[in-house]
Amino acid sequence: MIRQNQREERRGRGDFSGKEGRKNLEAELDRLNALVTLLRRCNHALLHASDEKYLLREVCMALVAMGRYRLCWVGYAEKDEEKRVRTVAFWGDEDSYLDKVCVSWGESGPGSDAPTGIAIRTGSPCRLQHLDRQMAGDAGSWQASVQGRDFGSVLSLPLILAGAGRPMGALTLYSRDPEGFSDAEVRLLEELAEDIASGIEHLHRRLERYRVEEALRLAEARYDGVLENTGTGTILIENDERIRFCNATFARMTGYTREEIVGRKKWKDFVVREDVRRMENYHVWRRAEPGRAPSVYECQFLDRNGDVRDVLMKVGMVEGTLMSVASFMDITEAKRARHLLHEREMQLAAVVNHLPGPVFVRDAKARVVFANLRLINQTGYNPEGEYCYAIFYGRKTPCPDCPVDRVFAGETVRREVFFPDDGRWYEVIYAPISGFDGTVGRVQVVFMDITERKAAESALMVREESLREENRRLRSAIQERWRFGGLVGKSQVMQEVYERILKAAAGTSSVIIYGESGTGKELTARAIHDMSERVRGPFVPVNCGAISENLAESAFFGHRKGAFTGADRDRHGYLAAADGGTLFLDEIGEIPLSMQVKLLRALDGGGFTPVGGTEVLRPDIRVIAATNRNLYDLLRENRMRDDFFYRIHIVPIRLPALRDRKEDLPLLMDHFFTKYGAGRVLPPITGKLLEAFTSHRWPGNVRELQNAVQRYLSLEKLDFLGERDSFTGAADELAEEEALVPRVDAYEKKLIVDALHRHQWHRENAAESLGIHRKTLFTKMKKFGLLNEHSSHGAARF
Repeated sequence: MIRQNQREERRGRGDFSGKEGRKNLEAELDRLNALVTLLRRCNHALLHASDEKYLLREVCMALVAMGRYRLCWVGYAEKDEEKRVRTVAFWGDEDSYLDKVCVSWGESGPGSDAPTGIAIRTGSPCRLQHLDRQMAGDAGSWQASVQGRDFGSVLSLPLILAGAGRPMGALTLYSRDPEGFSDAEVRLLEELAEDIASGIEHLHRRLERYRVEEALRLAEARYDGVLENTGTGTILIENDERIRFCNATFARMTGYTREEIVGRKKWKDFVVREDVRRMENYHVWRRAEPGRAPSVYECQFLDRNGDVRDVLMKVGMVEGTLMSVASFMDITEAKRARHLLHEREMQLAAVVNHLPGPVFVRDAKARVVFANLRLINQTGYNPEGEYCYAIFYGRKTPCPDCPVDRVFAGETVRREVFFPDDGRWYEVIYAPISGFDGTVGRVQVVFMDITERKAAESALMVREESLREENRRLRSAIQERWRFGGLVGKSQVMQEVYERILKAAAGTSSVIIYGESGTGKELTARAIHDMSERVRGPFVPVNCGAISENLAESAFFGHRKGAFTGADRDRHGYLAAADGGTLFLDEIGEIPLSMQVKLLRALDGGGFTPVGGTEVLRPDIRVIAATNRNLYDLLRENRMRDDFFYRIHIVPIRLPALRDRKEDLPLLMDHFFTKYGAGRVLPPITGKLLEAFTSHRWPGNVRELQNAVQRYLSLEKLDFLGERDSFTGAADELAEEEALVPRVDAYEKKLIVDALHRHQWHRENAAESLGIHRKTLFTKMKKFGLLNEHSSHGAARF
């Protein structure tokens, strides 16, 4: 044990004698060689580093990787009052030690006895060995911070920049070996510290040079940007008037290239003759008598094509030279705009001065700064400078309800005011007037006389209230009505028709009435006319299917005497006859295409000219059209124009077939029995008779029912179709009906199936093509067992 201790002591003293000493020497040399290799790598990294913190961290990591150092860290000296050392980079197993240790490079204070602080303070290496023997110090000293850690020795090397007064920081290494850091190792590490300081300084210079170069590059870019993108043409002018430099803007303004301008053109080559003498004087004065020539002035500029433009020039001398720099700004449009603005101001003044009401502008203190002629004439003097509340209301203080606070906040305010002095109503408009900075500094006040409008509004309100009351009365009565105009029925579908008639009558749009023959389309049109504001005007029905194509234009527009053979007198057409009223076009789909164009122009306000005439007539007409056909089919077949269709197809009304509202049959029968049985003894309506009427399909709808009742009253026999001579009893009738109904049902089912196939089982489109309501189609599909048949074609669509 004694020998072993002696060997350890010799090794600690650097004793390399004997066989074991040679081994120690070889180990020491290997370690130093590794350190030298590491130093070379670190030097290479220092020369090529671009990030300071990353470089120092890599050095620390490389030193710890050798295996002899427990911790390596680099700290920089702060210049604060406490003179703390800030950790910049570190690596090692005991990195948490740095979170707890306090290091200072001052003469006294916490952490001033740490090797790092001593090295920075003295500028010399600080090596402490056998740290376990130095634990007897004060508990608050640096030594206490290393207790319980695997630190045998520590070396701190100052990092000194060339020319610096003191170290910028220190490189500190902790070793496990109590006698670590031999003299040779310290010398090598000192060289490393010097290289690190030199590398940092080199890096700082390189970064500074990069920043300077980048700043110069940005400055040059900004300078070029100013010259090339300023928006004005810029040139440098020599003493001999030649142009030494021009930017791209100036080249574009002149129409020449830079090569054609620089060194070859004089500035006066681009100035009109009338301005040359004046500007030559400026050129001389600017060089001979500084301050005499203006620096900003206008002139007229001449380009390559000889076009003249107004420009604003700004000229100044280049300090220390006889060169001048000139900028040209094209103000042609600005001058034109200024001239136009002056014209607009004169026009606006004319408008404001001739307004029928007073107009004035007031400032924030309520003083009038402008008054139009109407206000001046009304007051008998120019009220500018007076307070507005004194002028209009005779007040000595501002009006308490004046809305100018809202106006100065940017809001336009409208108020209606009654002046008892003249007994008239005025609409007063307060509008903000903003300055160039966007803030509202003044308020414009306009008075508009609205006395007549208020009177009209009052009358209109009375009329509207009367109409609303009438409408409420009609709507209340219609709920249980069985008769509406010439229409009879109280079924739900008819109530919906009555509601649609009311809405159509209240408006002015064109109406299209769909319905099978005999459903009462003309009666519906008449009801709309009678309940509209046009009730006092004519109602002109036109059967479009009965008009020959050759005579259509004469029928609708009329003709003048002698326009064609047989025109022995002037004749008004349907449009002139319906002026101020309603034109009912039955069977609208029968109008020829050529006539649709002319009608469309007349209905859209273009007017028409009677055949053989020259004057253009523009009647006031509301159009109500009717058809028993599907107009969409006519569109697809090119038998109706799109624009004509959309002109008449605005408010649609669909009249149900009689078979779809058989609950109205008793009412209709009673109506026709009363109408055609006046003055005679009426036969009773028996249950069998009602059953026969109910069982019939009524293809001719209400018109067929009307004719059937008339025949029954005249012949006292029931005859629906007119194909049989007669049959006297309901039993015979029902027997005949039983033979007829299956055939009619089969034909009706075929029509429905064909329509569904055409529209890919879209029920609404199919119902529209058949001219029936969608609910009616659903009922018939249910009756014929077609609701489930669509499964093979996909779900039915609505």
